[in-house]
Amino acid sequence: MREPRADATIATALEEAAAELEQAGILNARREAMAIWAALAGTRLGDVWLRREDEAPTAVAEQFQKAVQRRARGIPFAYAVGRTAFRTLELKLDGRALIPRPETEGLVALVLEWAGRSPVPGNRWPETGNGVVADIGTGC
Repeated sequence: MREPRADATIATALEEAAAELEQAGILNARREAMAIWAALAGTRLGDVWLRREDEAPTAVAEQFQKAVQRRARGIPFAYAVGRTAFRTLELKLDGRALIPRPETEGLVALVLEWAGRSPVPGNRWPETGNGVVADIGTGC
């Protein structure tokens, strides 16, 4: 990908990114490019499409270009954009942490449901004294 132009539209950035991602073998390259833009711009996928003819903000365009290059090298989406969602949280993310799995969200939902019915005062687990589901290499 070349340097972002000051007058480039979001559509132009998306087209160039999709071509790079497709060449790298990323499936659904156009959608992937839009998802990367949405993640970095802090907006929804549909809003990216609706605003595609707008001028691409320089700061977002620069981040976008770097994220696309990372993704084209095969780096997982969440690491490429530096963030991911977990339940109601938007988390910053880099290679030092594992990407939260959807299965873990389901586990947390089950535990929260169970804890709401727990007869233990304060909904605390008697074995550990807290409701920690997993603390694996988080440094907490």
